[in-house]
Formats: sequence, structure tokens, C-alpha cells
Amino acid sequence: GRDGSGTGVFAQQYDATASRVDGEFQVNTEFSSTQSQVALAGLSGDNFVAVWRSQNSGTAGDGSGGGIFQQLFGEPADFGSQASPILSEFTPEVTFSEAALNAGALLLDANQSVYVADSDSADFDGGSLLVTRLGLLEPILDQFESPDDGTQDQLSVQNQGVGAGQIGVSGSSVTYEGGVIGTIVSDGSNGSRLEITFNSNADAAAVEALVERLTYANTSDDPVPFRQFRIQISDGDGGTSEPVVVKVNVTPEQDGVAPVFGERQVNSFVEGEQREPSVASLADGGYVVVWDSDGEDGSGYGIFGQRYTAEGVITGPEFIVNSQIFGDQVEAQVTGLNGGGFVVSWTDQSSNADGSSWGIFAQRFGADGLPAGGEFLVNTTTSSSQQESAIAALNDGGFVAVWQDNGGADGSSSGVLGQRFDSAGNPVGGEFQVNTEFSSFQYEPSVSGLSGGGFVVTWTSA
Repeated sequence: GRDGSGTGVFAQQYDATASRVDGEFQVNTEFSSTQSQVALAGLSGDNFVAVWRSQNSGTAGDGSGGGIFQQLFGEPADFGSQASPILSEFTPEVTFSEAALNAGALLLDANQSVYVADSDSADFDGGSLLVTRLGLLEPILDQFESPDDGTQDQLSVQNQGVGAGQIGVSGSSVTYEGGVIGTIVSDGSNGSRLEITFNSNADAAAVEALVERLTYANTSDDPVPFRQFRIQISDGDGGTSEPVVVKVNVTPEQDGVAPVFGERQVNSFVEGEQREPSVASLADGGYVVVWDSDGEDGSGYGIFGQRYTAEGVITGPEFIVNSQIFGDQVEAQVTGLNGGGFVVSWTDQSSNADGSSWGIFAQRFGADGLPAGGEFLVNTTTSSSQQESAIAALNDGGFVAVWQDNGGADGSSSGVLGQRFDSAGNPVGGEFQVNTEFSSFQYEPSVSGLSGGGFVVTWTSA
């Protein structure tokens, strides 16, 4: 606390006889926080250099944890001209929306009021501009979107043109008012540093204009809330400016389509349990939701549905899908048909539903939402149980259903079978085997119609 804040660095010089030379003196001129871990080295003559660690706090440090600082001691004439350039008035903090940063590069200096000067140099020939990112917050390792690990950071320079007062960029060359002032040696892409070396055309006005045209973009769809960038210039004569640190805040935005209306309940019947929903879009732009509902049909679980317009407005009352209500009807699946209307499939778990334990049943509905014909059995193979159906519309107005068969049709514990139907709900051909690998279990099938008129089936094999 001798220097008024934490620990400081002090020194005492001695002559060749170990006698004190003058008194004890303070090395550091920045007093806030803690200065520690000192090292000394003798230079030519009676000159020397001291280096130490300055902990980041207040105005101390390098803006990210601890930084390393130095102080030269001795005869100024021995070191030549080393007046440091001045870089100041840079906006210390900016806030951008995620969408804006994703869309393109934005200027880091919001006020465009940077001041650059160098009292001992006519230009910055041999010097450079360096922009680096300080420590980044760790991304959430299990986040759904690609983590913002820093490689999404894009630093660059805005290309204004070649007019009066304008900065231009052509390949690796940087110009001011049409004249080349420097070369990009590190382009700042994908989390790398942005470094530009200067030539003799880079005077204070040119460097000032360049710093004001630094830009930042970020390609992450799930960015961390902020990051910090360190900006520093050197003049080529041994002078380096004090670093400027700018904090970039990122306002996150919801990715994808924004929700409308808020969360709403689909089922009207609220007693018991409602589960296993399935939803399908309809040819008129609306959609239909189906689910299993416990106790609503008077006997265990039944299949119920609700239609909606394209605007999300309820069309008619909640309706029952299954005609046979004894026992449980579960695992509802629905698909909209190309000719209008929709078809629902489910597993009937009532005893002897298809003549031998569980079976797959379906019901077609017209474009008006009314049943088209009666409930019908989908599976032809009825031994043991059939369950976990999936259903998809086909280009010709028909549909295809697939399901898990536990009756040993493929010679193993369970396999995947399927059946096509035309637009009137009539079977097209016979029931067919989907899987060609028969050992062990094939289950949880899914099916999707293809634009060419065919379809594809996937399943789990264990």
C-alpha cells in the first residue's frame, strides 16, 4: 500500500562498492491495483530496464487479467527519440444487435472522433496498427447452436474509397486519399489479429482516419454477451501508444421464425392425460393436431384432433378419430394429403384388436374435416403385435404407412413393414418388408414422401 494501492515496485541503486547511490525510488507510475514479479537487466552504460506484472484493475493491466509492463532508466540521449505516439478518444464501449453483426461489418468507433499524434516523428514508417481480442468468455459446451469460440470474430477495415479523407482497401494494400499507407499482414478473419504495417505515407492524419474505419462482424448464431479488443499503434521509431480497449456488447436475438400469439393449449378436454401429439400441414394452408387422450372416449386412451386455419384460428370443435373405443388407442400420427384432407394412423392396444393382439388402424378425413369412410386395418400380418406406425403423403394423393412388426414376419424379434394406399384409401399392392437386415430388433420407423413420387423409410436397428 506504499504507493496508495496494493503493492508497487521500488528499487535502490548501488555502486561497485555496494554503497547506495541516492535514495530508494518507485519504478511503476501506474499505482492502481497490484504491481509484482519484478525483473531487472543492465543495459549499456549505467542504463537499465525493469519489467513487472501489473494486475488488471481500474486503469492498470492490459485489460485482460495481468499484463507485462516495462520502464527504462538512464540517460535519455542513449535511447534516442522514443516519444510514444498518442491514440485517444476511441469509443470505449459499443453495443450491436446479433442480427446486425451477422449481416455485415460495423464500425468499432461509434463517434468517429479518434485522435492520433506523434511529436517526434513526421510519419509512422516502419510502425504498425495492431488489433487483438482479449480473453473471450467460455461458450456453453452443450449449447444447441454452434458455440461462439472466437473463430466467428471478423476484424477488418471499411473500404470507403479514394476520395479526400477516405480509407481504401485493395487486396492487402491500405490507402488514404488514394495513396498506399500500409500493408495488411494479418487480416483479422476467423478470430485472428488485424495487423497493418505502415510506410512513409502514413502520417498522423492517415493513421487517425484508418483507426476510425476499423470494423467488426460476428458470424455466430449464438454469440457470447461481449468481447474486448485491444488497439495499439507504433511509430517505427521505438514508440508505442498506450493500448486502447474497446468493449463490444452483443444483444442476442432469437434465431429462426419469431413466435406469434404466445403458447396456447390445443386440447379442450383437460381431464386425465393428453400425450404423444402429432401435427401436419394441410393443402388449404391450415394444419391439424392429433394426440392420445386418456378417458375422453369413455374407455382408456383414444385418439383426438383439432383443426386450425392458416392464421392459427380453431376450426370446429375437438373431434374423436377412432371409432372402436374399447381399450387403448395410442401413438397417433397424422399427415396432410396432397388432394386435400388428412389421414391419421394409430396403434390399437385393445385385446385382439386385429385378431391377434395389437394392430395398426387408420382413418381418412376429407378437406372439410369430416371422416371419409370408416376406420380401417392397415397391417395384413396380424400375428403377435404391430405398433409405432408412421405415415406420409405421396404425390399421387395417396399415402404410405410403415410400422414395427413383432410377429416375426422377417424371422427375427421385430422388423419394419409397410403398405401403400391410393387417394381413396385402397391398398396398392401388398404389405412389404422394409428392412433387409433381419437379426435382432428393427423399430421406431419414420417415413417421408419424396418429390419424385417415391418415399424413404428410416428406423432404429439394435
